[in-house]
Amino acid sequence: MKYISFIILLITLTIISVPISAATPDITASRTITPVSISAGGSFDVTVEIVVSGGSSFLGTLTEEYMAPESMKEWTISNVNADPVFVDFVDGLPGRYEWSRGMDEIPEGTYYISYTMTVPEGDVEGTYAIDGYWIDADHPQSLEVAGKDTITVDGAAMADEETTAWAPAPSETQFVPESNGSSIPEDPVSEVQDNNNSENVENDVQSISTSASSESPVNDAPQEKQEIPALNATWVLVSIIVLAMLSGKEGDYPKH
Repeated sequence: MKYISFIILLITLTIISVPISAATPDITASRTITPVSISAGGSFDVTVEIVVSGGSSFLGTLTEEYMAPESMKEWTISNVNADPVFVDFVDGLPGRYEWSRGMDEIPEGTYYISYTMTVPEGDVEGTYAIDGYWIDADHPQSLEVAGKDTITVDGAAMADEETTAWAPAPSETQFVPESNGSSIPEDPVSEVQDNNNSENVENDVQSISTSASSESPVNDAPQEKQEIPALNATWVLVSIIVLAMLSGKEGDYPKH
């Protein structure tokens, strides 16, 4: 009887001495980014999905890091939202943000954390990497957040400003090619001014010509040269007629 009691006691002690291990939860975390490319001064939205299955997570904490290069520490986080299970949010270190349950367990389920990140104006163009990981009592080595992990900062805004099409000022005149290849002014005001200027120039030229012809003897010289031959011929003819008349009259006089 004592032998049987000893065996029962030994079995009981053996069962008590064997630790009962809790089930290790399976944790997955995945990140989405919208949009994946922005200009300096722009913002993008981040959502991290966390799935806890196969048991509860103890001391579970999600960390997102914007720390390499150093300029990422100047990026600004806003619109932070998380499922109520994440009661603690810590952003004490520039570029590092943490969400956790504290000392309580996180039961099985799917949870979401979202936020908006803004890039300062004038930041350098390039592709920036985002680091993120999950850690808890069963995963002390941390689990890397899967999904999208880069954001591209480009110079689209600057490029648009540099390639702005030239537009003439209101006082300038545009020229549009005609079908025959010539160019005509599109501005009617400039066209009227040009026509008036041309007419004024023509009138000035005519006035100068008229004044010069009436006042300057040099301009009359060609006209005198053209009229002299006609006057000479007329005087010669008149002289001949006069001489003929005189000769006829002399024949009619009585001789003494």
